[in-house]
Amino acid sequence: MKHTTTLATAEMAALLMLTPRRLQQLAAQGALPKERHGQFELVATIRGYLAHLKLHRESAEAPERAAVLRERAKEIAGRNARAAGELISAAEAISVFADVLGTYRGQLEAFVAEAYPPGPNRDHLAALVSAKAASAEARWRDFLATTHADARR
Repeated sequence: MKHTTTLATAEMAALLMLTPRRLQQLAAQGALPKERHGQFELVATIRGYLAHLKLHRESAEAPERAAVLRERAKEIAGRNARAAGELISAAEAISVFADVLGTYRGQLEAFVAEAYPPGPNRDHLAALVSAKAASAEARWRDFLATTHADARR
């Protein structure tokens, strides 16, 4: 005949550093074996309480862990996209856009110089082309600065 050690509710609660009421609540929730005649089986109750603590700790850590995993997934996706040629760095985008804008601006200025004879009309049109190109470049830089700042948040 197997003999199991049992403790009264108050003794078991003191051993686990719980109130008797909390011990009974955990038993009612199924986290611990039910008491029999005001007694809790020592080994089964301790095992149940340890399992309850482990589950509680893991569920408390779950949101933080999920956030870390999401960040890792974003980082890996970014590396994979760069490796596949789907992403370029912000510095490269700025450089390419500046080159394209400079080429476009030069071609417009050349067109104005070829299409209009020297004089006030040509000077006015050249100033408009220059102002519009500068405005487009400033909007592009603002967009990149805002996007880069948003990506850091």
